[in-house]
Amino acid sequence: MQQTSYAYAVGRIKVLENKLLSRDKIDRMLEAPSAEEAIKVLAENEYGQGQDMANPHDYEKLLSAELEKTYQLINTITPNKAITDLFLLRYDIHNLKVLLKARFLGNEQDQFLAGIGSIPVADLKNAVLNQDYENLPPFLARALTELEEALSLKFDPMKIDLFLDRAYYDWVFTVCNKGRNAFLRQLFIKRVDLTNIETMFRVRKIGEGFEFLKKLLIPHGSFDFSFFSAAMDQTPEEFLQAMKNSEYAKVLTAGIQDFIKTGSLTLYERLMDDYIMGFLKSHKYNPLGIEPVIGYLLAKENEIKLVRMIMVGKINRIPNDRIRERLRDVYV
Repeated sequence: MQQTSYAYAVGRIKVLENKLLSRDKIDRMLEAPSAEEAIKVLAENEYGQGQDMANPHDYEKLLSAELEKTYQLINTITPNKAITDLFLLRYDIHNLKVLLKARFLGNEQDQFLAGIGSIPVADLKNAVLNQDYENLPPFLARALTELEEALSLKFDPMKIDLFLDRAYYDWVFTVCNKGRNAFLRQLFIKRVDLTNIETMFRVRKIGEGFEFLKKLLIPHGSFDFSFFSAAMDQTPEEFLQAMKNSEYAKVLTAGIQDFIKTGSLTLYERLMDDYIMGFLKSHKYNPLGIEPVIGYLLAKENEIKLVRMIMVGKINRIPNDRIRERLRDVYV
């Protein structure tokens, strides 16, 4: 039976926060002389208990198991499953994208499927194969039915991404509004805003205009179509000047200035993730709310991302300074 006590959930989370990898431990992994030595840091921090960690090339299995364990825990302690399931739903959306593209292209892409989600992968496979979505959540069934109609006219992989991303965010904000959860709503608005701005600069880079961008924008953010229409007519410098008083000013100034110099949005993406992490940290001390639970969950996902970056770098002998450029902030 699902427990309903926020005090109990937050108490459990506070104990688990002490086991998250600190910046010092991340740095130890980064400075390790080899992938074999780097993975030993994880063994010291209860990753892969009972598993053979001798082969560093098996790190992905280790990280997948850790992520699955984290979500199992969250499902056990969450006082509000409708909210925490929104984060599992991202993996369902990813899996549906993979399965639909594989069906239309006539090949299997099982290696790209996520092993977790709110819906079993086998059920998603069966639904996509038979084009029968009635057993899926109604909002997904509607989106997939409309998507199948659109794809019957012409296969376009971009449509798959657009339909499913919009269905996801429509549902996210339905849950946020129904539950009147200001924290969750702010979290997703910030993600949408920063992602849409990143998308705008990617569209500019390939020489497309506002009409192309309009198709890609995620709904429900702070900025409407008129904002992006005007921004597309501005130089990057003019855009930064216009946004100098925005809550995103620090992310935009450093990230877009680096984009102007290098043509890369790598720094922007890191600063965007750090900004979201800062938002989560600022809400982690609520003893009777969902904030610490979501904060821990996303902190664990971030930690796994950092470990993956380091292990990929170590195995491929990428210099430490290049790996460090991509590393995000930590939660503790």
